[in-house]
Amino acid sequence: PARPADLPRPPFDVVLLDLDLPDSRGLETLRRLKQAGAMVPVVVLAARYDEQLALQTLAEGAEDYVARKQVSAGALGRILRRSIERRLYMDTVRENERQFRYLLDASPSVIYMTTPCPSGYRCHTVSEALREITGFEPESMISDPGFWLAHVHPDDRSRVLTEVAGSMQAGSGVVEYRFQTASGGYLWIEDRHRCVLGHDSTKQIVGSWTDITARKNAGEVLRKSEARYRLLFESTPDALLLVGMDGVIDQANANAGLMFGVPPVALTGRRIEDLIPARLRDAHERLRSGYATHPTTRRMGARKNLVAMRIDGSEFPVTASLSPINIGDLSMIVCAVRDITEEKRLLTEH
Repeated sequence: PARPADLPRPPFDVVLLDLDLPDSRGLETLRRLKQAGAMVPVVVLAARYDEQLALQTLAEGAEDYVARKQVSAGALGRILRRSIERRLYMDTVRENERQFRYLLDASPSVIYMTTPCPSGYRCHTVSEALREITGFEPESMISDPGFWLAHVHPDDRSRVLTEVAGSMQAGSGVVEYRFQTASGGYLWIEDRHRCVLGHDSTKQIVGSWTDITARKNAGEVLRKSEARYRLLFESTPDALLLVGMDGVIDQANANAGLMFGVPPVALTGRRIEDLIPARLRDAHERLRSGYATHPTTRRMGARKNLVAMRIDGSEFPVTASLSPINIGDLSMIVCAVRDITEEKRLLTEH
């Protein structure tokens, strides 16, 4: 008989291995066959049925164990066909699992599957990206149901648990929270997940983590910048109007609302000419169009009698300063207006 290393290579569909042949060494023959790289299913044939031997052969990788005296030729044929089909099925399953694992570990996001349990969340699967993002080994999350929640920032835990519970009811959700890394610091996680039913009809959560720390930090910088801008915009004693090159008011501060007699929001969307007496609007529009072609910082009214008009139609003398700025791709004009009624009165009296 051929030694395992001398066995012909595929195509052959199944190996029927008789452990009782004179030169067979029992289970050692099966082991040598597997070590030789035989990927085809192996059905072990023995003189009689031995339950312990049958379990050992299956543990060593055999597809089936058959007692020679207890099976007919027809039944043996069916067993062989079933072994081939089972091996093909298992090969397909293993290949699918290999491809799934490849996709799982190739993702830059942390992919996970978990089930709620009394001690926390029992994680069944988590991708290798957990190590890259947090510094923790995937096994840390799989072996400890309390691992995830213990590393959510204490200030975020209550909110996160409430939002995850809501996601379980709704079927899906997105939660943002801080997660402690292996180095002890925190990063911001965007946790997108979906609730699915497992094979035993238990609810499971399948989701992904994305590190959004940079986005959060940029958002915080932007928020602080906007807060400083708003503080400056509102604390300036003059009336400030942010006006587009088309003459439409985009923003107005509180002092502008007081000066023109309406809430600041009522000024947005109006044309700047609405705040000028009707007799002067055409001339102002021509001047504004010319200014828009070559915008520069400019102060007006020091030597000219500029007049503004409140929403109620009353007029008053002003000075104005114009400063062009760029906000993203938009070119805007900051117009600072000062009411000089009192100054004019004092000059007239003296």
